[in-house]
Amino acid sequence: MYPTDPIRTAQHIRLMSELKMLYLKAEINADLKKILLDRLHRYSGLMLSKPNRSHDQEIQPNYFSTHRIAVYTAIFGSVDEIHEPVFVPDNCDFFIFTDQPVRPDSSWQVMPTEQIPAEIFSNPILANRYVKMFPDRFFPEYAYSIYLDGKFQVRTDLTEFIQEMPAQGLRMFRHPLRHCVYDEIDTCIRLGKGSADELRAHAKHLHSSGMPVKYGMLEGGFIVRQTGNPLCQALMAEWWQEFLQHSKRDQVSLPSVLWHHQIAVADLAIKNMNIWTNPAIKKWPHQKK
Repeated sequence: MYPTDPIRTAQHIRLMSELKMLYLKAEINADLKKILLDRLHRYSGLMLSKPNRSHDQEIQPNYFSTHRIAVYTAIFGSVDEIHEPVFVPDNCDFFIFTDQPVRPDSSWQVMPTEQIPAEIFSNPILANRYVKMFPDRFFPEYAYSIYLDGKFQVRTDLTEFIQEMPAQGLRMFRHPLRHCVYDEIDTCIRLGKGSADELRAHAKHLHSSGMPVKYGMLEGGFIVRQTGNPLCQALMAEWWQEFLQHSKRDQVSLPSVLWHHQIAVADLAIKNMNIWTNPAIKKWPHQKK
């Protein structure tokens, strides 16, 4: 149901935009969410009549969705400290896989690491990537899952990120600095992120397979998924194999998987948002070793 009067339509959209900004600033809490949604329905019932699909995206923002979302992270070793979420929406549950102590009053629910195969758990990098890539193995009862690296802190309601979910059931931010996997490999070599020989061999493999330059890059630190989507599950399984077989750099391994399936980066990218400046999450530096 949508407003049929142009003035009321504009007022309605402005009201929803103002509510969204309050969420972004964390000035309204989770307890108000159901109240606001209920009021929206009553308001709509009074002033709305026949649907007009052209307004669909404008006045039905999904940050009021009641879908259950598993928000999770994985912190192994001493690279990152555990950051408590500033905002805990009523439809989101927070889970952590870690070998660190978690304070008793934490919003993070500790997940049993026994669910991770022993040969993978013994390597902190493999353990993190396994958990990152396979939410369906840990949270099958949740409609959606949102993974975030340990360096990120949740600041607001993440529910809005499940909107505009593509057919592949996967959404990520564009890489904030690069849009070419070959440039990413060169940067990893220059910064000492991984084995230079393995990275060069990975670049050679990509080139020999026909991987084009400037295909696009996605940021692997924040991943939104439709947990039970079989297309997403297949992509994750292929990403894992590509990761294991080559340079052990997950962001380097993903573009070729997408290219192989003719999936454009733009189809999965969270539109008009930068992961480093997005108010929903805060980036913290890694702990010094």
